Amino acid sequence: MPIRKFYGCRLLICNTPNANGKDVMLNKLIKRVNKNYDLKIKKKSLIKKDSAMVVKLTDQSGTKYALKTLYTNKQRQEFIARSELLLSKKGVKLAKPIPTTDNKLYFIYRGHPYVLYEWAEGERHPLNNSKDLESLVKTIAGMHKASYNLNFPKKTKVYRNTNWNREYKKRLKFIKQFYQTNKNSVHPRLQAYLHALPFFSNMGKKALKLLANSKADSLSKKYKEQILVHGDAHQGNILNHDQEKTIIDLEDIRYDLPSKDLIRIFAKYTKRHKFEGEVFEKMLNSYEKINPLGKKKRKVVLIDFLFPNTIYRMLRLKKYKIQSLGEVKEIIKQEKKMARYISQLLANYDEKDPTSA
Repeated sequence: MPIRKFYGCRLLICNTPNANGKDVMLNKLIKRVNKNYDLKIKKKSLIKKDSAMVVKLTDQSGTKYALKTLYTNKQRQEFIARSELLLSKKGVKLAKPIPTTDNKLYFIYRGHPYVLYEWAEGERHPLNNSKDLESLVKTIAGMHKASYNLNFPKKTKVYRNTNWNREYKKRLKFIKQFYQTNKNSVHPRLQAYLHALPFFSNMGKKALKLLANSKADSLSKKYKEQILVHGDAHQGNILNHDQEKTIIDLEDIRYDLPSKDLIRIFAKYTKRHKFEGEVFEKMLNSYEKINPLGKKKRKVVLIDFLFPNTIYRMLRLKKYKIQSLGEVKEIIKQEKKMARYISQLLANYDEKDPTSA
């Protein structure tokens, strides 16, 4: 039976737990919602409560909403909700934040900003084959394309990651320190990662050198000319419903390289499927049919794929603690295969166009 998803959350419980403290807190929170949005909420269901809190609400007319807090600061929440609102106005299908009666995108309760969203329902997007991969990528490409020339209010702090050289250096330093700290470990899954780290470290250094020569910093002068990335793009954060695709859970949204979303999606694909160069290039071509990159930006995307971002993420999040040895070996195998392929692509890229750097 497929798992229903709402705002990226499995439906956990249909009613508030009987614990009096939680019930009282939720009831007070709902009173604030009624006041701030001029609503009469009749039903509530807590569907997530860990790093974020999501409550499904239903008013007297039967209209459904999602109330969400990320426990983040006001500036960050303002940027997230404002980005969602601006993207929706440019035709991106996502659950829109609903302004309060005094036209604010969030309200504060117990020190945390809360946002009321339209309810988004559907099944997680499949990722069973290369066609599913291309469909996911095209959906994200549409969001990326719509993110050009957005006009944020002057009071909104715009979040950007534009110093990619510094990011690569920090990640390479982490990989080096991780190796030194754990090199004597007898943990089989950790040993598998450690054995592969010299290879990935070399690929990272190569990517850093290529990035420096690419003059990528010239891509990041004005945010209006750059791309808003989802930040956690994968099949679970794109819902299918009535032949429409809805993008959800944009809490990591920021201006960054488009490859940040593509790397995440492709890593999910190669977790189940063997790396194939033809599939990789078709994915990029599918993306560019929706959002053309141009030679310079496409090269930077390839460089970002060359850097061991996925391996870094596995180590930073200590995924080896929950992965099987077989899974670890397969991830390493596919990431190595991809790195070698992209390294050759970049070599051919410069041979074909010596001025591309």
